[in-house]
Amino acid sequence: MRKIRIGVIAVGLIVVLFLGISLFLICRSNGVSSLNLHEIRKIAWKSVEKNQYDTITIKWEEARVELIESRDKRIIPITDEQKKRLEQIEKTDSIFIAVTFNTEQDGLLAPIVPIIAPKTMKVIGFYPRL
Repeated sequence: MRKIRIGVIAVGLIVVLFLGISLFLICRSNGVSSLNLHEIRKIAWKSVEKNQYDTITIKWEEARVELIESRDKRIIPITDEQKKRLEQIEKTDSIFIAVTFNTEQDGLLAPIVPIIAPKTMKVIGFYPRL
């Protein structure tokens, strides 16, 4: 009876340890876990052209934030500085952050999606709109 109890405790500890390590690894994916979602959304919001604010149908604080592959060829830099930065970053980073602002024109043009480099926390381009 005592061996069974020790076995059950050991299995329980192993499960807890496994879940803890798994959760830690998921949260640490490329250092993005330490980023503040509110700050990410604010950076993305400031990159949107002011004349487009009225077309956005969601609060900027509720924009969808997701991780994407840095080698995503749909990313379009707007300035020469962004183009240079994107070329450099693609070689070293494997993950970018995409922030999606839905608009009244999503069906026609697509949403506004700034792309942020997590290490510098700067917008390096956008997904194209039609």
